[in-house]
Amino acid sequence: MNIRISSLNYGRQTALKLKIGGTQSILIREWLKRQIKMNIELPQNEIAEFCMRWGIVKLELFGSALRADFRPDSDFDFLYTPGPSFRRDQAYGPWLKDNMADELSALLGRKVDLIERDKMERHRNWIRREHVLRTAQPIYVER
Repeated sequence: MNIRISSLNYGRQTALKLKIGGTQSILIREWLKRQIKMNIELPQNEIAEFCMRWGIVKLELFGSALRADFRPDSDFDFLYTPGPSFRRDQAYGPWLKDNMADELSALLGRKVDLIERDKMERHRNWIRREHVLRTAQPIYVER
């Protein structure tokens, strides 16, 4: 059996074309692995102030920021654990405005998604739930 693998580049994506026996071809698209590793520096003091101001007892980073596919246009994904002084009444504004995420986004200079940890622990998709909870890295924990 003859197997040939060729690589075709399409900007950020690459396609692998597998020819098996010359008759069947399968096109597999996958993201091109970045050659340059990005250093992510998060302002720890400002994040701690943000968490204290909002009443967050734990803030965890998950998603592409922890993987090789993190890009300059990627967002930050966070799980947060609200404490007894959490300001839920001020976190969300009218028309689904997320004041807390907007503030953290301005602080970090890129889009931010904030998910309450309790909601992720009850997420209906168990594969996503387990992956996020297993890979999340704490960046702030109240002392």
